Amino acid sequence: MIGIIVDNVINNPENYVMFRELNKLSEKYDCYLFVNSINGMPIKPRFAILQQVEAMAHKGTLISTSILNTQVVANCLTAKDKFFYVTKPEWKNLNNFGASQLDKMFYNDDVKLIAGSNSYYSLINKLFKRPSGVVIGWDAKQLEKVVNDDELYE
Repeated sequence: MIGIIVDNVINNPENYVMFRELNKLSEKYDCYLFVNSINGMPIKPRFAILQQVEAMAHKGTLISTSILNTQVVANCLTAKDKFFYVTKPEWKNLNNFGASQLDKMFYNDDVKLIAGSNSYYSLINKLFKRPSGVVIGWDAKQLEKVVNDDELYE
């Protein structure tokens, strides 16, 4: 079982790729997308879409996509595995954001990091901790490998 947390869904190329790859994963696994708002669907989903607050009760693998929703993942007590999929260096644009908040996400032993590119892998490894792997563009096979498919079946 795999759950992805996003802040909102809009009809754009980035969400199209995510939906396409989640549709592929949903052929093998129960997949859930947890969102705050939907402003347009890029393609028809073959997975469940739920309110973001529902992620707090998710019992499988849970993957966040931003610093903000990684706080949800870090505080989720039911998830078997927790990941933060880092596709952009959000931390460099933060003002007045406590370093302890970043510690909770980037140095948390319970939250593993996934790099969105090879260059992000190198950057994250130097700044924070070693990522579990690289997943480029939500690639279903890469994502499955990184989060360890044995965990997804449970």
